[in-house]
Amino acid sequence: MIQQFSPITLGERLRTINAAGFVLTETTHQPNHKLRRHKHELTNIAFTLNGSFTEILDKRRFECGSSELGIQACRRSARKRVRSQRRALSSH
Repeated sequence: MIQQFSPITLGERLRTINAAGFVLTETTHQPNHKLRRHKHELTNIAFTLNGSFTEILDKRRFECGSSELGIQACRRSARKRVRSQRRALSSH
């Protein structure tokens, strides 16, 4: 069976905290890492602690860097390309 939705991260999971119905995950991605087209079952909110990446939604590109917040709507397909090593906190 093909998995329809991606997990909270397609990078390396450093640690996870479950509290009051929220899951907060610290992740890292290596430079030049390409994340395949994916979608999450729940809306994914990610705060980039350091690093940068390009997110591609449909044909639109969004450049995201350190100290920026990104929101990927649930069931919305996106691709990412990490430009410099990225560390982030993600929640859903």
